Amino acid sequence: DGGHLAGSAGLVGRVTPGPTATRPALRRPALPGSSGSGGSSTRQAPRLGQAPRLRPGAPRSRRSAAQARELLVRRVRVVRIALVVALLVIAARLVDVQVLHSGQYQAEAAQELTQPVTVRALRGTITDRNGVVLATSIPTDMVVADDFQIRHPVAEARALAPLLHLGSAKLASLL
Repeated sequence: DGGHLAGSAGLVGRVTPGPTATRPALRRPALPGSSGSGGSSTRQAPRLGQAPRLRPGAPRSRRSAAQARELLVRRVRVVRIALVVALLVIAARLVDVQVLHSGQYQAEAAQELTQPVTVRALRGTITDRNGVVLATSIPTDMVVADDFQIRHPVAEARALAPLLHLGSAKLASLL
């Protein structure tokens, strides 16, 4: 024979021997009532902690491929559910901020824009080399109105007139 193998389709190939076993083959114990001296078939012992080897061209088990596919489907489903939950949390927070508590945030923003700021510009007197006063600081009050924020100038002039000691008509024309 010489190691040649003829297939049913007329193909001829060479069979190469597989790796040799380094362990002695195990014998099956003789079954009661069987003939022979302990059985003539032998098989190789599986190594501890390792899966049994498959032949090089042998297909993997269909069951393990199906299990792997099912595991992948489960993982994808869990990721999808986690993304949907995260998007629902973000949407709920947007509704909370923009719909339910919008008035509160508008009031806080308006309060930040209209805070009074006191600027103390206390400077010393400017004198010449002989000690004659050339300039001195005189405390004054200054009111600034932003015309983009004034919606009703007449009403606001009436409210500010007593504080500024001006007539409301004159103040309305300035606003």
